[in-house]
Amino acid sequence: MNGQRLNHTATLLSDATVFIAGGDRLHQGRGTCEIYDPVANTFKAAADLTIPRFAHTTTLLSNGKLLITGGFNPVISANLATAELYDPAANSTAPTGNMSLSRRFHSAVLLTSGKILISPGDDISSAGVLEIFDPASGSFSQVSLHVGRNEGITTVLSDGRILLAGGTFFGETLFSAEVFNPATQSLVFTDNAAADHAFGQSVALTDGSILIVGSLFSPLHADIYKAGP
Repeated sequence: MNGQRLNHTATLLSDATVFIAGGDRLHQGRGTCEIYDPVANTFKAAADLTIPRFAHTTTLLSNGKLLITGGFNPVISANLATAELYDPAANSTAPTGNMSLSRRFHSAVLLTSGKILISPGDDISSAGVLEIFDPASGSFSQVSLHVGRNEGITTVLSDGRILLAGGTFFGETLFSAEVFNPATQSLVFTDNAAADHAFGQSVALTDGSILIVGSLFSPLHADIYKAGP
């Protein structure tokens, strides 16, 4: 790469190149971005972010643009509620609507509607709130979780619903899980996990079940979640 970075994002674009955004270097947030071309095996500079950030999310939208949300900016020493859009066709970044709450180390997933679901990260102020980004309006709306949770897992189920499981809240480990239905904008509790899975990872398997591995307090533990109706 052209610059050192960690806690950045790398996102596959529709043309098979990879957009690498932001990150941290010696606790100095980077505002630079790069494009990796796998055919040429080269990195080239892309448009800078509108604000340096790390521990953010970058998500490919259905229209080919990328939504970049939240993160931490060490210059102002604060978590961010700002969001911006990167347009690969124009190689440009521009601000979009802000989230209602600041977030870092959060998750963002693409819904079947083309909207983006933003889940809590490690900022306690946003622990109980999901946000949904609408690309048509460039704005965010809120959905309240049943349980405030930080550092939990967020995974898209095969039917388009979203599993939110585990995490912590004010130092308490959470084993609870809930499922968000984008069609009805509603949340329901589902089976508890056997571990907190804070800072864990999850992946959808080919049979539609979800493998959840690792956690802050049970790093060797794994769960299989099978979605109900």
